[in-house]
Order: sequence, then structure tokens, then C-alpha cells
Amino acid sequence: MCPATSGSKNAQISLDACIPSSPSPFGTRSGDPLFHSGNLVQRPRLHLHSSGRGAASYTGKVVGITDGDTLKVMHAGEPQRVRLWGIDCAESRQAFGTRAKQFTSQLAFGRQVKVVARDIDRYDRTVGEVILPDGRSLNHELVRAGLAWWYRQYAANDRTLENLEREARAAKRGLWVEADPTPARSDILTIRHLGRSMP
Repeated sequence: MCPATSGSKNAQISLDACIPSSPSPFGTRSGDPLFHSGNLVQRPRLHLHSSGRGAASYTGKVVGITDGDTLKVMHAGEPQRVRLWGIDCAESRQAFGTRAKQFTSQLAFGRQVKVVARDIDRYDRTVGEVILPDGRSLNHELVRAGLAWWYRQYAANDRTLENLEREARAAKRGLWVEADPTPARSDILTIRHLGRSMP
């Protein structure tokens, strides 16, 4: 297991994670270090931090879908990038990534949603829960459909996400038709739970 070290509680956490020699079936994630085969390679230093800027909840129209867990919502006259809290979808080029993006688009694109913000991440995205017009949580629906993983490192105490993932896995929905579809970065990162910011 690769080491993780933390700085002050209100500053940032720096960690180095190593990548197994076997190639990841999930490839790379935009903005993340590369995953590749060969000898053990060191993941570049990743800084996770609490922005300290706060994050306001708001209601707006969904005007763009980047992938299953990232969308654009109009707020104060501008499209704001929103990263769904507590879950992780595959990229569009990865297994079930396209289906996750389509699912998010079908439920949210062009609709007025409520963004229940938790934080602003290092990429200036609002991290939070998206509530659909009918009151359902988009975060929950993706996990329920088997199109997203419960992101344990950042939502360790969320029993709803835990139960939804367990049910989807038992029913072999979506990505759970595969024997072990766990995303590589969920396996290789060992970090302290912040309860706020997500990468």
C-alpha cells in the first residue's frame, strides 16, 4: 500500500500513490495522472484541499453534460461546472461511461435542478448533490442504476450510497455485470476522509 501524508487540517493533503504493474481496465481519467502497464510507477503528487471559499446551493437549468458525474448548470447568468458528490462514474471512453453520460442527460439535461453544494474543488467546480425536478437525487439514481460507484474515500459515512451500491451489485445492474468493476483509483488511493473536497 502506498503512503499518504497529511499536513495541517485546514491546509491541504499531499499524497503519493503507486500504481500496480497490471494495466487498469479503466484507462485514464481526464485531469488525472496516467495509468499504464509496466513496472510500478509513482502517481504524481495530488493535492486535495478544502477551498475555504464556501459553496452556495442554488437552482438552475442544466445546459451541459461532461460525463456521468459532471454537468453544467446555469447560475448567476453563467454555466457552472458541478461535480456530483460521493459517486464516481467511468469516463465516456471507458466501460459504461457512455451509458452513464446518457443516463445523466436523460434525467437532467434541459431541466431545472437544485444543486445542494458542499464545497468548491481545486478545479473550481461546485461539488454537491443534484436534486431533480421530481425530488430524486441524481447522485443516488446513478448508483441505483449501477452506473456509478459509491466514492468511499469522500462519502465514507453515507449509508444511502452504500446500500444503493450493494443493491445494484446484487442485482448485477450496469457495470456490476462485470466480476470486479472497481475503478483503479479507488483501490490505489489511501487518504484521510476529508468529508468535503473531492478531486
